[in-house]
Amino acid sequence: MEKPTGLHPEKRIAEQGLRPAGNLPRDLWLFAVLGVSGVAASHFNVSIPHTDMYFEVRWAFGFLGFALLRRFWAAILLAGLLSVGGPRQIPLTLVFSGNMLYAVPCLGLVRFSHQHLLSRCRSLGWFAAGWFLLVLICYQLFNTPVLWALLALLRDVPVLPMILAGWRDQPWLVESLIVGIICASGMTAMRSHLALLQSRHELAITLDAIGDGVIASDARGRIVRMNPAARSLTGWSVAEALGRPVESVFRIVDARTGEPAENPVARVLREGAVVGLADHTCLIAKNGAEYQIADSAAPIYEADGRLVGTVMVFRDVTREYHDREALRKSEHRFRSFVENANDLVYALSPEGIFTYVSPNWAEAFGEPPEAAVGCSFETYVHPEDIHLCRGFLEEVLQSGERQSSVEYRVRNPDGAWHWHTSKGSSLRNDAGEVIGYVGIARDVTRRKQMEEALRTSEARYRSLTENFPNGALFLFDREFRYLAANGKGFAAAGLTPEAVEGRTVREVFPEHWDFFRPYHEAVLRGEETGYEIEYRGRIYSNRNSKSEGSNPLFMTD
Repeated sequence: MEKPTGLHPEKRIAEQGLRPAGNLPRDLWLFAVLGVSGVAASHFNVSIPHTDMYFEVRWAFGFLGFALLRRFWAAILLAGLLSVGGPRQIPLTLVFSGNMLYAVPCLGLVRFSHQHLLSRCRSLGWFAAGWFLLVLICYQLFNTPVLWALLALLRDVPVLPMILAGWRDQPWLVESLIVGIICASGMTAMRSHLALLQSRHELAITLDAIGDGVIASDARGRIVRMNPAARSLTGWSVAEALGRPVESVFRIVDARTGEPAENPVARVLREGAVVGLADHTCLIAKNGAEYQIADSAAPIYEADGRLVGTVMVFRDVTREYHDREALRKSEHRFRSFVENANDLVYALSPEGIFTYVSPNWAEAFGEPPEAAVGCSFETYVHPEDIHLCRGFLEEVLQSGERQSSVEYRVRNPDGAWHWHTSKGSSLRNDAGEVIGYVGIARDVTRRKQMEEALRTSEARYRSLTENFPNGALFLFDREFRYLAANGKGFAAAGLTPEAVEGRTVREVFPEHWDFFRPYHEAVLRGEETGYEIEYRGRIYSNRNSKSEGSNPLFMTD
């Protein structure tokens, strides 16, 4: 196919259509048709009264050939052929010479005017009028002067008065008018025909260049055109598909159920409206290959509003479909995780505005999640802790990296302040720019309360052990490691807290480990034990008991 150019369509028609492709067979075919038609027309003539001239229209075919024949020598040959045709009352050589004297200038004027002037007319009306006027000019500038000059020479009379008489009498006026009408009509009809061919040619090029599949059908739903993309996706060649019902070539099913889906062309023909395919539509190619496709079909109307066919455009979205399904499943898993998580999941803008909070927000704050979206986090944080949270957010956004967690207080539905700990990371867009923060918050109020209780208990314990009279108190873990050791009687045994804390009983008393071990293991089983032991010349009475996470031992001298 010819490669489309950037010229205006009318100009392309003029330069490509009305001056045919230039191959020799085409020029020879055109030369034969116009030559035979012109010679035949030269035998149908009428004598002009009171002159030796004839009325004929053979030069209408000559003017057409002068414009349409791409090769100049073919146009000269056509002029010569027409110059010897028809009846004559003077020698052939003189007839040929006289006809060529005005045919050659006419040839040059017609070719120049057509190529550089008339072909640029966008209006068919002006194009036809220009051609009619061009024929009249040729008759007035060349035919009349040359023929009357030859007649003057034959009659041996002055040439100029004879030429002036010819212009005055206008014996070829009717002939020039008829030839002008024939030429204007013929060229206009040919231009319209070539414009249609050019339009179809450009349409074919455009359709073939489209990456999506295109199938056009007639008013009965039978295929009249397919582009290469459609042929590739359906697996049908043009020869196989033309004239077939669209549904026999374009077979679609529901990808989820495998059931046949309604063909969009049938719906367009029924409703006369633009329609598209539903999601999960699968195209079954002729070879059995399956493609997920996106599709739309539209009606084609004539100028009078009559529906004459449809055009359907579809494309392969198999990869996008699988990516979309994978994304949907991923989003479903993520949403299930977030909605069932015990911790709060939230997102903040760089300004600290909530853009998302997980559903369990309602349980933690006593309000629906959508109530928090659009609000600042400062609304919910204890005034004394706002600066901690703001600093943590700015640190994450500026570094773009995960930071250690931050602890702060928030008001719960019961009005009490609960402790939360939060950690998260920056949220980035596709370009890698930080556009927000996403975090996970956990209520650690119980842990904070336990830590406070532990600190209080430890303070009490140390106060007790430091003032424990005539004895000592020890605290072990499950590996029998000293967690604490103190008491006024501690030094009497030759021991110091620094010497035992962090070490196991076996490490401190290796020679007595076999004796201590059964008692300590009994404590781990939940039993209280007691015993007496001699150590460094003193008798010590011991009582062991179990508490949560540790095993205390009281030793009395």
